[in-house]
Amino acid sequence: MNTKHREVLRKNRVAIVESLRVEDIRSHMIQDGILTISHFQSITAKPTRKERAEEFLDVLVTRGPNAFKAFTRALRYDYSFLYASLMGKGTERELDLVEENKLLKDENKTLKQYLHKIYRGMETL
Repeated sequence: MNTKHREVLRKNRVAIVESLRVEDIRSHMIQDGILTISHFQSITAKPTRKERAEEFLDVLVTRGPNAFKAFTRALRYDYSFLYASLMGKGTERELDLVEENKLLKDENKTLKQYLHKIYRGMETL
């Protein structure tokens, strides 16, 4: 997770801990490969909802570059107020641009491979 996303989580930590039931987003986070069942077993072993939310946030920041985006997607519908707070000005656009950039890189790679095949075919003529 990048520094900017860590900072967004830090600034919104109290709101997240006060509101979030980690059980509500469990399936999303497992489906996206951000957290495992084992992670959730240790998180849900905490005795209170707030402690579970605290533990979830502590684990989340260690789960790689896609963790923030997966978390915000999980919040989008049932926790729209948290989603709005986390996304803030510019953050959603930034995530969209990063994803678009990845798609363009993939397309570029595919086109290069295609052109290389055409070029090799022309050499054999």
